[in-house]
Amino acid sequence: MSRTYLPRGFDYRSLDTATTKTALSPDQLTNHAATRLRCSLFAGIDLQLMTANGIVRPGSVVSPKGAAVQDDRGKDGWQAAHALPSGLLASGVAVHLHAPGLAARQHVAEPYRVTNVVPRSVNLADRRAEVFRRGNGLGLIKAFASFGQKQVEVGTRVGGKIDIVRLRASYTQLVADYSRSLELLLANLPALELKGKTMVDGHVMIDPEIFRPSDQEYRAEEIRSILRYQLRGTTEMGYSLLRPDLVDQAEHDFYVSLKQDSVELKKRAGVSTESAG
Repeated sequence: MSRTYLPRGFDYRSLDTATTKTALSPDQLTNHAATRLRCSLFAGIDLQLMTANGIVRPGSVVSPKGAAVQDDRGKDGWQAAHALPSGLLASGVAVHLHAPGLAARQHVAEPYRVTNVVPRSVNLADRRAEVFRRGNGLGLIKAFASFGQKQVEVGTRVGGKIDIVRLRASYTQLVADYSRSLELLLANLPALELKGKTMVDGHVMIDPEIFRPSDQEYRAEEIRSILRYQLRGTTEMGYSLLRPDLVDQAEHDFYVSLKQDSVELKKRAGVSTESAG
């Protein structure tokens, strides 16, 4: 069962969006940020429902870990950048491994698996934002883990529908934390110093050779641009992703995956009984 509400971000697999090996368009970068939020939201929904159904113990410690699943490795110089800042553990075990059967396990793993295949510079920018700590910045990894922790609180509603009040409050905080991390990282990047600019007889004169940025300065400015557009995507698109129809669909699909595992278990039990007879 594929989650159609987890579309890929624009990358080399998108036929209607031009890319190069050195840069992505602003639309592609803002979409990459939106994919991060979309996958974060559905990972949180799954965690809350797993807790409500006793699959994950309420009050479990949620912590980040390296990516355990991935849907692409990239090719021809491209890199596969995970949409999510990190994987998550609940009580020391990868979240999707708590699921009771194969269908539910694949379903829960899907947001963690999603990648956008991008130039190396985008992956480098992502990594800086993921681990950023200075100036009270959470960093994307810590922000995502904190969001996950809120979904397994002891007061989680047992059974039934998702606790939309809790989800809305924690997701709103997540968007703010992601935005703040990107803002503070941008503020901490060294400014590009203009060189070779002088005043001669009241006119601005620029020496082309001195003014030309170094390769290192070009790379630094590329990282800055990538982060700016990701910040724009986070602030402009983040809150609109929490739509009731998407939450309902995610909840429905979660229970469908559990039902598939239950049917498969009964089928296997029937086969075992017949074999024994």
